[in-house]
Amino acid sequence: MKQKYEARIKELEAKLSSPSSEDQQPVTSTGRGPTFANVRRDFKITGKIGEPGSKESLGFSSLIHQVEHGLKRGYTDTEVLSAVITAVSPNLPLRSYLEGRVDLTVPKLRKILRVHFREKDATEVYVELTKLTQTKAESPQDFLLRALDLKQKILFSSMEDEAAVKYDVDLVQALFLHTVITGLRSEQIKWEIKQLADDKASNDEALLEVVGKTAKQETERQGKLQNRLQTASVESNVASSIVNQVPKEPKQGRDGKPKLYDEVQALKSEVSALRVAIEENARRNNRGGGRGRRHPGCKACREAGNQDGCNHCYRCGGGNHFARNCRNGQGGPQGNLGRSLLGGEEGPTSGSPNTVSSLGQNASH
Repeated sequence: MKQKYEARIKELEAKLSSPSSEDQQPVTSTGRGPTFANVRRDFKITGKIGEPGSKESLGFSSLIHQVEHGLKRGYTDTEVLSAVITAVSPNLPLRSYLEGRVDLTVPKLRKILRVHFREKDATEVYVELTKLTQTKAESPQDFLLRALDLKQKILFSSMEDEAAVKYDVDLVQALFLHTVITGLRSEQIKWEIKQLADDKASNDEALLEVVGKTAKQETERQGKLQNRLQTASVESNVASSIVNQVPKEPKQGRDGKPKLYDEVQALKSEVSALRVAIEENARRNNRGGGRGRRHPGCKACREAGNQDGCNHCYRCGGGNHFARNCRNGQGGPQGNLGRSLLGGEEGPTSGSPNTVSSLGQNASH
């Protein structure tokens, strides 16, 4: 019984180890003998080729990468060309143009696609890399990826057969590091990249890791500082509101009244003193000012307001003589009392004998 089971087991192992008759079905001969059927999927382009700059359209670098990958996997040029033409959007003139080309090859297709995507050559991309800077709304990671993309485009364009200028890898790498260091806005990230650039064994992955880590720390530090400033601002606003809510007591003067009352009273006193000074000055101007001067005109003309046209005696008001020849002392002194008859010098008082005798002498002459 045991031998029977062992024989059965050996028989099953032999069947499992040998290929079945279904797997050994030959296919159509190609002149080299029968071959076994190898299942292989058709080559297809992932994505659509649309208008240049469209978000749904493939990029030139991505499309060429898929073409190169298909050729390396053993697909023929015809299969690759058919896949690319199928990926072109049907409403584009490029689709009908490629379908009408009988002599189309892969190198010719690359040139046509470069024109369609308006792809820059290596020199133009090199100049663009030299001017690259980080924008305000751009993160350090996005800026680094943009610089890496330009670097790869330069190297990719330089490797093409029709490239006019071929740039060395070390030259492009040196320019790339210089652009990243000078184009970043964060000084901390710049310092980290400089430390990494001294290491010749550094690569793009290490650079991305350092920038991502440093940028995360920088964002965290700025967030803490922002929270601290906001907290200090809130505390300051609360303190100000509390101070404003406390009623302010008016300052008291010496007599218990508010200090503002004293200031108003002092201002009123100054205004009154100023008014008195102005009135006194006007009064002096009306009198004629200096010593020995008098009001023009007699008393009657002054009262009538016609002192400028008065031709009467200033002493008695008579119309046939002047005050210096007046013999009539009626009416008392009017305006030239105390004025010397000789002009300008103070004479004796009106009641002295010298005055009467002098008047008599002048009349006799």
